Amino acid sequence: CNCKTMAARRRLRLALAVVATGWCAGEPDAMAVLLGAATAPPPAPPLGGGAEVTTLDWNGVDPVTDKRYAEGYAEVLEFRGFSTGALCAKVDRKAPINGHTWCPDNATYPIWGGKGGKFPDPQTAQCWIDSIHAFHDGKVDNAPGTQVWVSSSCGTPPDPTSLEWNKNYDWRFSGKRPQDTEHGKLWPQIAAFIEGKVQKANGKKVVVYAHSGGTITAYAFLMSQTEAWRKQNILAYMPVVPVFGGTIASVQAIVSGWNQYGLDKCIGRQAALLIPSLLWMWPRLGHPADKFLWNDTQAIVNASGDLYTAKTLEKMLDDMGLTETAALLRVEKADLLDTFKAPLVDTYALYGYGVPTLTGLEIDIKLTPENFGTGGLGGEPCPTAKSKELKDPDDAGDGIGPLRSTARASQWSDVHKAAGVVNWNMGYQGMKHCEFCTPQSKADHECLLALFGGKALPSGCNLFKR
Repeated sequence: CNCKTMAARRRLRLALAVVATGWCAGEPDAMAVLLGAATAPPPAPPLGGGAEVTTLDWNGVDPVTDKRYAEGYAEVLEFRGFSTGALCAKVDRKAPINGHTWCPDNATYPIWGGKGGKFPDPQTAQCWIDSIHAFHDGKVDNAPGTQVWVSSSCGTPPDPTSLEWNKNYDWRFSGKRPQDTEHGKLWPQIAAFIEGKVQKANGKKVVVYAHSGGTITAYAFLMSQTEAWRKQNILAYMPVVPVFGGTIASVQAIVSGWNQYGLDKCIGRQAALLIPSLLWMWPRLGHPADKFLWNDTQAIVNASGDLYTAKTLEKMLDDMGLTETAALLRVEKADLLDTFKAPLVDTYALYGYGVPTLTGLEIDIKLTPENFGTGGLGGEPCPTAKSKELKDPDDAGDGIGPLRSTARASQWSDVHKAAGVVNWNMGYQGMKHCEFCTPQSKADHECLLALFGGKALPSGCNLFKR
């Protein structure tokens, strides 16, 4: 046994020895799984008077001195996080899906209520699972004979040919679908909406605000437009608790079940198998020196000795017998979040760190079709394997996203500086996966809105001096 092998085994033993700790009551169920650490940012000195500890990575481009926001903004456009928007469906199928007969014809009903919404009981769950699934044959779309739209009332379905944007989006399809299907008009709708706002405001630009999974949806939209379009229409991009490198919760949803907002975890798992946005958020593979991603030696799942890394997660799905899920992952995974090019618009990111975040999963059985599979088409067994969740303090992010993912906006710093573009990446120690849920983050949000609005900054604002 050579020294390199011994060192690798020692690192693995240390990673497996991390003790899992429990979640606080009432916190979101964030089930993350990875082994391997990122380097935590050094905490800044406490602000005077025992205030919060914050960490600022700013590239030095000063928007105050050059008064670039003097004219203010037209509107703050918001991209909400995944699973927060209510969804409705209307079913008119010529034939049952995969032999299922749960759904009545011409029925209109809610399929996702967001936080506080109701979910089906196991006796009537198959209709719901079929309706919320994505289907793909090289392109990704709704289930056959199923129209889905964003609404909390489930009244009359919208005109599917309309290009008018209602400031919402179907969070299930936040990866490829807006770009590659015949119904994928989301990006043109948003672009037309923004252009209208800018024109109506006599050239004032729009601030793009995004939260959680909405941060990568907003980024995908911005990068779908030309650099010239972004400079003409976007004043600033403000991602809050971003998930730029992926989350591990999405992997856990497939392996052990998904109980978002109290959803039965076994029913939730069957749904999660074919929801594109969950697969779009799987951890991203980077090179060994990339501190913001996972490399091909850091195991994400340890299944009775079988180690799966960011490079072999697709193989894990094949080993589980989830062929349809693996095919959908292949559609979703190779995209702009891999290259993560700088958006070249002023960026102000706010993220949390230092919150215990799940960073490893050990399972006591092999991932076989008998235990986990049947193709991802419904009827999969509910996993009963015992699992141990690990938390690495060096990758403690906001309780949902590991630090390497939440702090990834720092990757744009040099490119933005060379172009004269602001890159302001502020970390708040102890801030969980929520919107401005600490006093300092709330104060900074108010300061940023005043800054973008061309107004005098409120007393005490020190956005660029930490």
